[in-house]
Amino acid sequence: MRLNVSEIHFSCQKFSLAVPFGFLSIGRLLRQKLFALALLEQKKQTEIISDDFFPEKFTLYYLKSQIGYRSAIALQLAKGQTRSSQEIAEQLVKHLTIPEESDRVSLDFIIRVWEPGWIDFYISDRALALWLQQLPQIFYPTLVRSVKEAIVPYLFSSQYAYARCCSRLRLGHREGLIELHELDFSQPIWQWKHPHPIPFLASGKFQLVRPTEQNLIRQILVVTDALDGNATENWIELATNLSEAILEFERRCRIWGEVKQETPQLSQARLGLIAIAQFLLQQLLQEKIGVWAPAEL
Repeated sequence: MRLNVSEIHFSCQKFSLAVPFGFLSIGRLLRQKLFALALLEQKKQTEIISDDFFPEKFTLYYLKSQIGYRSAIALQLAKGQTRSSQEIAEQLVKHLTIPEESDRVSLDFIIRVWEPGWIDFYISDRALALWLQQLPQIFYPTLVRSVKEAIVPYLFSSQYAYARCCSRLRLGHREGLIELHELDFSQPIWQWKHPHPIPFLASGKFQLVRPTEQNLIRQILVVTDALDGNATENWIELATNLSEAILEFERRCRIWGEVKQETPQLSQARLGLIAIAQFLLQQLLQEKIGVWAPAEL
């Protein structure tokens, strides 16, 4: 969903979100934080909180140009109030940017407010690298159910994309660019061994900034939010979108040749992104949709 907004004169703010161990969905954490603040705002206005006041009510949209989220929470809270949505947005941001004392790992964001009260959350380079790094290590999918080893015509592109991921990872292992625990991708096991951590950062800057790289990360973000939620999702659509992003990434982003020779850490980071996409796509295909995820075609 593309939203047309005009920027107001409002300086960027920094925001750190303490996260619990084993978190998956950045969207869920943000929604819970916003809900807690919204609850405080509502209690200032009325002593009665309606039954439909719950975190899922506050939709988060995915940003198109960068990795992050857009919230309309201020616009929703402004209904029935004398304050404008702009004033509510600024008040929420003021609360968000108050430092919290915590010994937990934190994710850093840049916040911007747009008229008439949209709040954008841009995930920092460090936070994005941290989230991608820990994602497959704390994601424990259920045992993959038994499925028939067959190509499904309407899901061929997804099955093909999965096989391509496996092929690229095996090649990276054989050429010594990365090291895997095993070359068997039949089970939902995180096979990446080395390098650790995956070099998503180079001199403190996130390496994967090309449009196709960012689009694949965005699809990983969408899939993770869906897998971490309780709602019934269109798993076929999610698998298709992730697969299309994988194949476009492979067409546009080189790993071998000069890239491998001159910037091996970039090649490793790209293979790391493929490994994460493969890990999630297998969960979508075999567990959520119930079709074969072929390691080879």
